[in-house]
Amino acid sequence: MGPRRMLRLAPIILFFCSLVSSALFCPFPALSAAGNISETAKYSWSETSGWLNFASAHGGVTIKQTHLVGFVWAANIGWIKLGSDNGGPYENTLQTNWGVNRDDLGNLSGYGWSETVGWINFNPSHSQVTIDPVSGNFDGYAWSANRGYIHFASSLPAYGVSTTLVDSDGDLVLDDYDICANGDDRVDSDGDAVPDHCDPCPTDNPDDTDFDGTCDSVDDFPSNPLYSTDSDEDGMPDIWELEFGLDPAVKDENDDADLDGLSNLDEFESTTFPDKADSDNDGLSDLWEITFGTDPLECRVYADTESDSDVDGENVAQFIQSFFDGFLEADVNKDGLIDASDIENIAASFGRTDLCLEYQQTQ
Repeated sequence: MGPRRMLRLAPIILFFCSLVSSALFCPFPALSAAGNISETAKYSWSETSGWLNFASAHGGVTIKQTHLVGFVWAANIGWIKLGSDNGGPYENTLQTNWGVNRDDLGNLSGYGWSETVGWINFNPSHSQVTIDPVSGNFDGYAWSANRGYIHFASSLPAYGVSTTLVDSDGDLVLDDYDICANGDDRVDSDGDAVPDHCDPCPTDNPDDTDFDGTCDSVDDFPSNPLYSTDSDEDGMPDIWELEFGLDPAVKDENDDADLDGLSNLDEFESTTFPDKADSDNDGLSDLWEITFGTDPLECRVYADTESDSDVDGENVAQFIQSFFDGFLEADVNKDGLIDASDIENIAASFGRTDLCLEYQQTQ
């Protein structure tokens, strides 16, 4: 079949191709983009088949990182397909997995197919087609048992094939597949699929667990986004120590700055204040509240004095009454209830005047 007749029969061929599964029976490509072959360097030459166009209007070849896809047009032999429809890289072992592959250095191998001339080998015994990763220029020879060699570059007469897809940063990864420009995409020390060159934490996987901008490997508190540095390695963040008047250069985790029975580290881990024995000013010390299960940061007397955290039928008010029996009457105002106002009076009798009054103020 001549090339002109093939073009006239294109609609019929396309319809037929939609009905069959074998790529070998569909030599004519659907209309597609011209790929990434240069418009000014798109021809190879065969002494028996003439010019082969790698950027034809209705086909075109696309260079990918691992393989080639698309169609080459030759006026004398028709279409040459560079890969089966299953996609590459190609194993080249069956009718359904043939095609032209590319390695990281730009060396091509495998087979293209022409309905008129058969298989075309891109890595024959005495030559090989290559693509320079930097310039994008093809070189070398392909081989057809029925038509002989296909030459990809010549200086006289001047012709050749070149792709616009190159490897600008020299990392052997083509630009369209580059994760990081101007760096080596192949080096990924922590295996997180982000090359070291553009990985803010190249030795961490995951990089930054708490998303605080500090890599896990240098974050003293990798699960807490509020803190990252503990200069004296005492378990307490520098900024927390400075906030409460402690020295971030001194290991003072076992000290008890407010003399409430809780160490400085205990206070940090409980989120209480190391410089204040009663962080919520409710008259119950932090140690007491932590010991008996009430909230040392809940600044509501009612909440603490009415709770029964251990579900033993005795709330905090009742506990205080039993504790003070024989020493001080818990129902200070004689109203028959032990409530917030009584706790206030009890606290005052011990010289405490900073008790949280939120409960009374909201009643």
